[in-house]
Order: sequence, then C-alpha cells, then structure tokens
Amino acid sequence: MTLRSVAASALSLAVLLCAGAAGAQGAASRVTWKAGYFRGNDFQRGAHTTHYEALQVGADVALGAPGTSRAGSAISATVALDYRDGQDADAVMFRVLLTEKRRLGQGPIYARFGTGWAIIDPRETGWRGTDGLVTQYALGYELGGRLGASASFVEFSLHDGPTNKLRGLSLDVGLRF
Repeated sequence: MTLRSVAASALSLAVLLCAGAAGAQGAASRVTWKAGYFRGNDFQRGAHTTHYEALQVGADVALGAPGTSRAGSAISATVALDYRDGQDADAVMFRVLLTEKRRLGQGPIYARFGTGWAIIDPRETGWRGTDGLVTQYALGYELGGRLGASASFVEFSLHDGPTNKLRGLSLDVGLRF
C-alpha cells in the first residue's frame, strides 16, 4: 500500500466517521449512505486493453442545515473495492468530493455536480496507479416510499478525470437519514 492510498484511506475514513457521528447525534437529513457499482473506461495495461470495475460504498455528509442555502452541499467520500479475479484490473479506488445537489423542478428528480480528488491504487503488477482532480455529474431519483426512517434513492453518475483509469460510470442506491 502506497502513501497515496494511506492518505486517501485516512481522508475517506474521516468523512465516514463524521457521517456516523452526525447520524448518531440525530442530525436528520444530513447523512446519506450509498452502495453501487462502478465501471471504468478502457485503458492500456502493457499490450492489453483492460478496465476497472468494482462494487463501491460511500457516504455524503451535508454541510448545511435543511432549508438553508447550503442544504444541497455535501462532502462525499466513496471507496470502490475490487477483490475478485477476472479480466478487469484489480485495484482500490478512493474518491473524496465536494458536491452540490439541486432538484429539477418540483418532482423527485435531482442533479448533482461534484469535484474533488481520486486515487486508484493497483493490487497487481503490470500497471501503475494514478491520482488527480476529478468531477462527477449525477442524475438521481428519490423513490416515493420510505424504508424505516430513511428516504431511498437511485443515482446514475458520470465520473471524469485526467486519465481513463479515473473515468467511468456508476449506479448507486442509497438511504438518506
């Protein structure tokens, strides 16, 4: 594990711990937990073309109280973990973003834009990891029902970055507390 991945792990863990603390203190509508699937763009690994795909987990911690101008802003930490053998590249990816969410009209559809830093750390030889400034463009749909005390949602995201190793698409489902 490189110094880059240790730093990213620490930052991601800090955001996740803040999310847990906010949830434990009863900060309604301030923490979002999500899980999903990430499929990265193709890139060269030696003489072969490959890609990165993984399950991912994450949390968003709201920066503003509901009803304020900052209610849509959040710090978002996502960890994508690929612990299976296959044709794709084996790695761990960390993303920490500052995001802004806005409703599209009065319905359940929303858009999210984020920018931050991502690191992909390979778990195998034959290719190098990378890091850099990344952006996220997302379109989400808040589901009509509630699961317990949480609102549920589904979100589709386009991730962009300096190299194909950090670019890709993701589909997440989540619970908003």
